[in-house]
Amino acid sequence: MNAIYQQLEVEVEKHQVEDVVLALFHTILLHRSSGKFHYQADDSYHIKELAFEDVTCSNLQLTYVRCQSRELDRSLRSQVAGFVNKMGQAVVPTSGKVALEFYEKKQKRWPLGGENSVAWEVWNVQLGVTQPSSERWSFREALCSKVRECIWDILQAVHRHDYVPPNPTHLELGNVYETEYSDVQPYLFKVNYSVTPGQTTSNSVTSTVTKLLRDISTS
Repeated sequence: MNAIYQQLEVEVEKHQVEDVVLALFHTILLHRSSGKFHYQADDSYHIKELAFEDVTCSNLQLTYVRCQSRELDRSLRSQVAGFVNKMGQAVVPTSGKVALEFYEKKQKRWPLGGENSVAWEVWNVQLGVTQPSSERWSFREALCSKVRECIWDILQAVHRHDYVPPNPTHLELGNVYETEYSDVQPYLFKVNYSVTPGQTTSNSVTSTVTKLLRDISTS
């Protein structure tokens, strides 16, 4: 099974990283979660209604919808905290990639045994951190428009007829869904990230001059 990859790109200021990542990832999780399954038999169940809520960002004039689950919100914030901290500590300009990966647990073939995590959908968010400018209001307006555009792209993508795991039997529920939350049941997911500090202008100029002098001396 080949995973489906989705790509989103946004440019932000440092203090906006967490708001943007949470807005995008919570939007995705809203459409990759269900209410809790309650089984009457191994393959007979009913699904509790999924509650949702509006959330207003702290550093953006933006409101989005997420699952009404404090447990899920705490878990997601914990998983993206390392990325947010690294982006905040790095010297700008900086770029980083944070990915929300959905996966299934599959049994390894004999004689290896054990479980294997197989990704079926990955959302890559590429963030560029820029220096605050004198036109901060215009930048914020443009950023809000960009995030809304990304949310619209998410809504279009999740309603395509792409692969999602079939609903499992009771015994296999934990191979497809995250069951640790009391009020919501998302597909199994994890967050991965990487941060690449950018060069300052002075460093870039120095590197360019050094390369030119080296080329001249060897010619």
